[in-house]
Amino acid sequence: RPKFLGGTVSLNAAFFATVLLISRIKSNATSYAFVSSVVTLFAFYPTSRHEIARHFPNRLGFSPCFAITAALSVSAWLLLVSLEERCMF
Repeated sequence: RPKFLGGTVSLNAAFFATVLLISRIKSNATSYAFVSSVVTLFAFYPTSRHEIARHFPNRLGFSPCFAITAALSVSAWLLLVSLEERCMF
């Protein structure tokens, strides 16, 4: 399967949405954590996922990529829930 080199438009859209969301956050530490998670999810994860899928193929219905995606999704959801409790939009 060909290597995905990233989509400039989708990456810029993700960072634009991040900046809009961060403008509502009052804490610098929370803003930094949010930006760090967005950079990890949208900038670094697609290439990492491709390398993991290439080195560890799907065996017996278990994919390491699925487990990593689930873990990152749950951690992002927990971060957003804690932000919602702290910041009233």
